[in-house]
Amino acid sequence: MNYSLEKILIVILAVLFVAGCSSAPRPGSLPSVDDETLLAWEVFPGAASQSIPSAEDVFGLSPDMIQFLDDNVSAKGLAGRGTDRVFWELIDAMKAFGIRKLDYDTQTRTAREAFEQRRGNCLTFTNMFLVMAREVGLGAKFQEVTISPDWIKQGQMYVLRRHVNVYVRLASESNSAGLKGRVVDFDDEGGTSSPTEVVISDNRALAHFYNNWAVDSLEAGNTDLAFAYARKAIVDGDADFSPAWGLIGVLYRRAERLDLAEAAQLRALQAEPDDTVAMSNLERLYASQGRDELAEYYRDQVLGHRLRNPYFRMEKAREAYQAGDYPGAVAHLKKAISLKNDESEFYFLLRDSYYQMGDILKARKYHAKAHKVLDEQGGREGTPRRIKPKAGT
Repeated sequence: MNYSLEKILIVILAVLFVAGCSSAPRPGSLPSVDDETLLAWEVFPGAASQSIPSAEDVFGLSPDMIQFLDDNVSAKGLAGRGTDRVFWELIDAMKAFGIRKLDYDTQTRTAREAFEQRRGNCLTFTNMFLVMAREVGLGAKFQEVTISPDWIKQGQMYVLRRHVNVYVRLASESNSAGLKGRVVDFDDEGGTSSPTEVVISDNRALAHFYNNWAVDSLEAGNTDLAFAYARKAIVDGDADFSPAWGLIGVLYRRAERLDLAEAAQLRALQAEPDDTVAMSNLERLYASQGRDELAEYYRDQVLGHRLRNPYFRMEKAREAYQAGDYPGAVAHLKKAISLKNDESEFYFLLRDSYYQMGDILKARKYHAKAHKVLDEQGGREGTPRRIKPKAGT
């Protein structure tokens, strides 16, 4: 999948040495080191001299982009109901530009680079569209999207990918809830059928950019650059961006500064108490130190959060189904539905599981339920209509 918004480290290289005796913090305690110390250059002195793109580099338009908009969006800058015309002219211009033929890869690029190279990931193309939409006078905002967990093995790390899209406010297109606008989404594989979308600030989006680059730098073996990017995500992006704090914790652990590694992971949890990635990193850190009680605590926390995640249950159901354990798949799917009952994927797999078990009546029942949920999702109040430029409208 081409989510690539947010790359979050969960596993690092080998287990490091066991640290000396220290007083164990109570589970859920605050970091013992302040932000200023965690963000200091002391452990990675080479990071201070690294060249890092600015916000203007990330969000800026090139002269060619501005000329493209001038040539193709005649209604540029219209206010009021004219925003609808501006939007559709921009969509048509992007189609002519070749939006459906953009080359997707894992690299995060700036808006200028995306326009020039026609390559990038979802974050890259989302950003390119957003800055162009704003240039022609549209009210466009980034949104974080909750999707099914998407884990990949990237070199020596496991990476969790998430997704982002754009909400564009329009004048006349509205639904019964009064929400006016469209969602432009560059996920060509669809994500979940009923995603949760939350508008975020440009600073938070900027933190996602820097965090992506930090993960890529770490995988390339450049720890100084990785620290510089992760630090930038926090200082110039979002001070409570937990993935960047977690990445800094991974860097400190690799540098054998386990005190700072622990503090950074705890800071990630302070920013986002449900960050299971930080919990997993703490569990591994404590296990490597022989601090078994704390390791077990965070191991249980991770498992508990996962079992309360309907999409984790869905993944376990898929595993059971592929292994031929259809009753096991049904058990996980029923739990998933008890946690989230408006996800059509759950009902479709439940249908298939019952079919494999020979229970045709229940298979038909959940087939009908799946399509009913799909119909309800199509007319759900509060959900903007959606444009998928890569897959078509």
